[in-house]
Amino acid sequence: MFNDSSNGFENIIIPMSTNHESILHSILAVAAFYRCRDTAGYKVVSLTQKENALIYLRSKVAAGLVADYDELIISAIMLCVFEVKDGSGPDWAKHLNGGRSILQSKVQECGSQKWAGGISWWANKFFGYLAVNCATGDELGPPGPLERPEFWLSQGFGVENAKDIDGFMGCSSEAMAITAAVCNLARMRNNHHIEASDIALSGNELECRLFDIRQRSTQLLLTIHEFSDLRDIVAKLVEDQSSMPRAKILALTAEARRQATFILLYVCVKDIPVHKLEVQARVMNCLLCITTVAQLMTADDSPVWGMTPIIWPLFVAGASALRDEDRFQVAEVFDQLQKSKCLGNVARARTMVKSIWKQYDMGTHFRQAELWRLYVDPNAKWPLSLA
Repeated sequence: MFNDSSNGFENIIIPMSTNHESILHSILAVAAFYRCRDTAGYKVVSLTQKENALIYLRSKVAAGLVADYDELIISAIMLCVFEVKDGSGPDWAKHLNGGRSILQSKVQECGSQKWAGGISWWANKFFGYLAVNCATGDELGPPGPLERPEFWLSQGFGVENAKDIDGFMGCSSEAMAITAAVCNLARMRNNHHIEASDIALSGNELECRLFDIRQRSTQLLLTIHEFSDLRDIVAKLVEDQSSMPRAKILALTAEARRQATFILLYVCVKDIPVHKLEVQARVMNCLLCITTVAQLMTADDSPVWGMTPIIWPLFVAGASALRDEDRFQVAEVFDQLQKSKCLGNVARARTMVKSIWKQYDMGTHFRQAELWRLYVDPNAKWPLSLA
């Protein structure tokens, strides 16, 4: 995540905190939580600020003093971020659903990409990113339009060109659309809502889309694609002194997303065993991109939360890593993520990956449906946010 127009936290949320106390307290809650790593006493401060934010919200809503809904949407976003960082307990989904419900009144027409002013355009990107990354295997009830990733994709994520890599998402909106399609196909397969022949046809179509996708960074002349030598490209990026590290980080993060989506497609849709070369080759490619991003993050102009978008591909690749050298790389990046200003739930993702490794090493033979559950819904009672 960069300090440019894609960073709604800096350009939208922080300026509004001067006029809205609930936003101010929710920002202070997240800031104090980050300080907990260095000073344990900030845990109390963070919880106090979170409670203050909720108190101000309740009082304004009860008194009918909410003049515009931007304050409620932003507060919901920040409280969602807080809960995700604080172990991804059940409350993060409550704030997410609350923000969605408020945002629904701002949407003029599904698919129109028209938003009724304010911060809705960026909130659409935030909630859409979560909707795709946090898709679950089982739907407890009929989802509304705002709970379907397809709705958010239809709104365009606020990105003009579907092939351009977005600084917030760390990939193109086209890559997010393919991820959502893979998740939806795997869900339909597990729920027996689709014929085997249709699964094979749709799976092959998605594989072709992943082969053909070209994610562009406007600050790089180089474009990573399926038929390039990835190791050679990565080596050239690292050695290139004319391009800014942030541009390299974006390109490699986007490629990590593409490689991880291949893994998800092969394992959870095409039913290819994890130990097969098709899967393990993608695991190694994904980790090559991720470890290079981790290396580049030491640069002076690296993004504030630049490693946030690699949590999802790191989780998917990590859950499929069988070689010791790959697992060491995964563990090292998780260590670096825990020390960085990252918006995702690193601790729980790391715990889940290690538990999956343990089951693999014990000789557990997963059914395809069980693998899907491990990827997207590791514990239904304690939802995991990889966003």
